[in-house]
Amino acid sequence: MYRAFAHDRRAQVNLGIRRRLAPLLGNNRRRIELMNALLFSLPGTPVIYYGDEIGLGDNIYLGDRNGVRTPMQWSADRNAGFSRANPQKLFLPIIIDPEYHYEAINVQAQQNNPSSLLWWNKRLISLRRKHKAFGRGSIEFLHPANNRILAFIREHEHERLLVVANLSRFVQYVELDLSKYPGVVPVELFGGTPFPRIGATPYLLTLSPHAIYWFSISHDNCPDRVPDQAVRPSEPPEIRTNRNWELLFDESGARQLEKALLSHFNREHVTGPWRVLRAVRLHESFRLTYGNAAARLAIVELDFNQGDPETRVVPLAWASAEEDALRAPGGQPPIVARISGGSGGVLFNALHVPAFCDAILNAVSHDETAVGSEGGELVAWRAANFDAIRGPADEYLRPVAIPSEQSNRSIRFGDRLILKAYRRIEEGLHPELEIGRLLTTADPRPCVAPLAGVIEYRQHGREPMALAVVHGYVGNEGDAWQHTLDHLSAFFEGVATMPPLDPEPTPPLSLPLGSSAHPVPESAANLIHGYVDTVRLLGQRLGELHLALACASDHPEFAPEAVSAQYQRSIYQSMRNILFDVTSKLDREKSRIPPDLAELATQVRQMRGTILNEFRVLTQRRIHGIRIRCHG
Repeated sequence: MYRAFAHDRRAQVNLGIRRRLAPLLGNNRRRIELMNALLFSLPGTPVIYYGDEIGLGDNIYLGDRNGVRTPMQWSADRNAGFSRANPQKLFLPIIIDPEYHYEAINVQAQQNNPSSLLWWNKRLISLRRKHKAFGRGSIEFLHPANNRILAFIREHEHERLLVVANLSRFVQYVELDLSKYPGVVPVELFGGTPFPRIGATPYLLTLSPHAIYWFSISHDNCPDRVPDQAVRPSEPPEIRTNRNWELLFDESGARQLEKALLSHFNREHVTGPWRVLRAVRLHESFRLTYGNAAARLAIVELDFNQGDPETRVVPLAWASAEEDALRAPGGQPPIVARISGGSGGVLFNALHVPAFCDAILNAVSHDETAVGSEGGELVAWRAANFDAIRGPADEYLRPVAIPSEQSNRSIRFGDRLILKAYRRIEEGLHPELEIGRLLTTADPRPCVAPLAGVIEYRQHGREPMALAVVHGYVGNEGDAWQHTLDHLSAFFEGVATMPPLDPEPTPPLSLPLGSSAHPVPESAANLIHGYVDTVRLLGQRLGELHLALACASDHPEFAPEAVSAQYQRSIYQSMRNILFDVTSKLDREKSRIPPDLAELATQVRQMRGTILNEFRVLTQRRIHGIRIRCHG
């Protein structure tokens, strides 16, 4: 032990070593992660000495064991945030070694960096807590020919985990005898990535220096599973608890709630092709009251096997099993989870309860603020023209849900207001809020829904997140898409009753805007009726919107920008990436394409070069114009 880790005799004390983990391993991030991962995967209770979670250094020149008892480094402030006292009064000095200086190595700095050692250790701990085999399972060591590889299997009940670690500082390969588990697909736990199926031959793995893999090799791993074919649960998950449902939002109950929400989001199909939802973490919750009941507005973070995490809003309410179907006049609300034990009942989406919607609107009208479980704030504020838009205060505006295929939920209050509640939220000023504010103040028009209020989620040191926005309601008969479908249906019905006509020549697709070289045939014009007038008016309104966005010169964030060559190339690269992504997927999945579509898929793949040449026009022809803010 001394030969390997304590060449310096000052590091030796009695029969041990007085060094912290980071200095002991030469501050090598790979070696530190390897040792921690082994600590959490081998039998026994993991013990982390304070400071090792951030790579804290030590002071070997202090006597006895005091070198590893220096103050914890919380921040870059005075005394590393450990104390506000005179530095000379500290029992032991803070570390000022250049490599481990408290201004560089501290909790605050690593808390703000998702790639830090602190966050890596947090994810490691969270992953271990999800698998009981690490804490309670048996261990079986494998004996590969490569002795630089440590491999063992942890097993508990129906769970079986494979751990493979490279103890060398060089790349290694290993052949493992996994013949007892034929047909099983190892799934890597950190990323949820399926590996090749285990066969009769030795299983080959290649490991980078000091790498470690955690695999699930349980027999219930579907051999033919790919991410976009993952089996999704059809029934709401069950939470077993004898306590009040609101205690699910504290630290002791959060794990059950997070597991239930993971199943809920899988049923909601929040993932796309080749994207797997790995975990759900409860970030914060707000207790809101409506009538004699209470609801919880949960802010959760969704972690996927690829791409950035997403932040979602889940408003949850509780009802007993007998009354849950009576909560919403339009039918039973979506159930997030069922509770067994204690008083039982169900958790469901609170936005389906009219009384909860009333409470949300009331919070906006009174500029209310709520404090969350982690110190965040839920701030509702109304616009200056809210009273004028809402109408008489004593008039009840009945909330009615607006059916929509969008992921967000919209609630109409009478014929005065409409609230849009976002499910996915992001930091920064929401475009709908920003553009709505501009159109309401700078260029108000009767056909534009005026901004009436907003609900934001605010955290210290971070930009606000818009949770919901309230606009004045503009009466309408549906959207342009449905309007077009209705006219097309009437058009085809009319054509079916007409005698056969001579076919009209197909007009070219490259006609300049406004060209009348190919007028609409009279027979078709009689069937279209007033649809052309509607399209003309819609185009006029769209042009007016563009003009309003382009002329907001007193708002720097809306100032038009010239179309640059760099911008044109960025568009080309985006289109090229989409083209390559689509054609590559067609190549990979050609064996699974239905026979009646196989020829069409082949034609699309063969046209990749032709399509790419069309895209290259963006890099070869200069566009002299300006671009304005996007809208939607």
